[in-house]
Amino acid sequence: MKRALLLSMLFFLLLPSVSFAYSFSGHHWHAEKASLVYGNTLPSWMKVPTFYGQQVTWDDGSPSSFYFYNDSSSGNGVWYGSIDGKYGVLAQTWFDYVVAHKGYHIVDCDFKYDSGESWHTDVNSTPPSTKVDAWSVAAHEFGHWLSLGHSSSSPDGKKPTMYPALAYGEYFPRDLAQDDKNGIWYIYEVWH
Repeated sequence: MKRALLLSMLFFLLLPSVSFAYSFSGHHWHAEKASLVYGNTLPSWMKVPTFYGQQVTWDDGSPSSFYFYNDSSSGNGVWYGSIDGKYGVLAQTWFDYVVAHKGYHIVDCDFKYDSGESWHTDVNSTPPSTKVDAWSVAAHEFGHWLSLGHSSSSPDGKKPTMYPALAYGEYFPRDLAQDDKNGIWYIYEVWH
């Protein structure tokens, strides 16, 4: 207990020297994990890039112990359907929460890809300028699941996964920037 307290105090003493641009909504998962299911509207060809956004970007790339796992009985889903057509909103995330001792606990979360977009789903290649990268969009939306808002800068100079826009052909959200890592570390290792 004393060691954890000491480590927390050291973190807060060093905090002013680290640049934070991430946005935290105050909502968070009660546990350090969240289950999800691929909804019946999600085409099979969208499942691999969705998995990469969840597993490779966040579970493997994050300094936090938080992780996602697939569970066919989960109430949290990933969907595919019409939002606003091509060149508009690429995906939407929404969640339900309850008031908790510290902020708000997320109890249900979903996101939907816009079926009107031209999707690049090959995780072994970069997207052409005529397609939007499904892995990048999944990574961004799972960042919202984790309570991160949009961010436009990062201390390492990279565009964050939580950058508010993604052009056709871009794929920078596949890799977390330091700002994304700072945010997830704060929410699930310090504040939580």
